[in-house]
Amino acid sequence: MFTLVPLVWAVACGGSSAHQITQAEYDDVAQAVGSTTATGGGGGEVGSMSDAANLATGVMPAGLTLNLSGHITGSRLGLSYDYTLQCTNLMGQTLAVCDATTDRAELTVSWSGMLNLSHLQASIQRSGDWTLSGIQSGTPTFNGQGTFQFDLAVQSVFRPVTATYHLDYAAAYQQIGLNAQHRPVSGSIHYSIAAEHMVTNGGSSSSGSFDLDAVVTFHANGTATVVLDGTHTYQLNLETGVVSRG
Repeated sequence: MFTLVPLVWAVACGGSSAHQITQAEYDDVAQAVGSTTATGGGGGEVGSMSDAANLATGVMPAGLTLNLSGHITGSRLGLSYDYTLQCTNLMGQTLAVCDATTDRAELTVSWSGMLNLSHLQASIQRSGDWTLSGIQSGTPTFNGQGTFQFDLAVQSVFRPVTATYHLDYAAAYQQIGLNAQHRPVSGSIHYSIAAEHMVTNGGSSSSGSFDLDAVVTFHANGTATVVLDGTHTYQLNLETGVVSRG
């Protein structure tokens, strides 16, 4: 079990980097991005997209329930998920209940809790808004925005160390197309990330702050490409959340 170290937030998105980002830091951020995009076990961004598409058409995904406040809630891998949505049909009429006639859904999505994976442990807060449109066409598309804040300890798959970070994301979801199984097969997510990396060595500690961009592009073969700062490329398996270089 990793122990998370509370970090003091020191930079804002769009600011200048305080130091040159290392290959190790790129690798760690790629793992973090991969793990929030697809956690495995039906979670992460990919799982939320599937949940949202099902809810929009009146199908309650396993593990989720409608509560008295009108929110749909549930948990996966230590994270609590919360959805609210409003649906309209092809005529633009608001539906009292989302059902098979829904063509467009406006959703608010949030997660919170502790994500525990074999290589990563993170305390996560995520919120945002999505629009799912074109449902009746058979090729629904997501657009929207969101934010993430989390502290994490990541066991690198590229080197035998554990690193601790605080990350803030601003996310933009751009024309993400879903297939018949409600899995993303096209489109992209753009993350603007502000990071602080805590390093402990011989009882002393230091931190480095940096900003970077991440673009996750979805493919029809069940994978996604993660590109950091336009120069560092990784492959992501959307079923497992496993990230590899190249």
